Amino acid sequence: MKILKFSLIFFIFLIISCDSTSPEIYAEAKIDEILTELVLSFNANDLDQIMQYYHQDYKQFQNGYYLSKSDIYDKWEYRLAEYLMLEIDDREIELIGDFRAVVHCKMSFLSLTGVLEFDEPSQENGDISYFYKTVSGEWKICGENFHEFGKTRLIED
Repeated sequence: MKILKFSLIFFIFLIISCDSTSPEIYAEAKIDEILTELVLSFNANDLDQIMQYYHQDYKQFQNGYYLSKSDIYDKWEYRLAEYLMLEIDDREIELIGDFRAVVHCKMSFLSLTGVLEFDEPSQENGDISYFYKTVSGEWKICGENFHEFGKTRLIED
């Protein structure tokens, strides 16, 4: 009887532990899903869909000044006008604590005349590299300098 009880408890524990996903794996999967959605949205020429992944208080220091969400909107609008397709390859997601992440990847914009490729993040780019987790559990692209504006914990949606 004791062996049966022990076996049953062990079996239940085994089932429960097999079904759980670590928070790190879940966070990486959600961020990777956003990157995939960015590609699909770009390739469907859907600027509004792209912008939904950016936090309203986005801040990224680039070329001597801070980019806001409005600047990023303009940047993506230009990209959509100039390029036909986007690819995001060689993705590596680095989690920093429970609510920040940095994405390292290669972004490629394809047009009829060629390909523009660059690494994210870099001195010139980084507009899809820096993520923060919101209070509701969503991940948003916020820019590298977002934390310098008092954003040091989970952020408001």
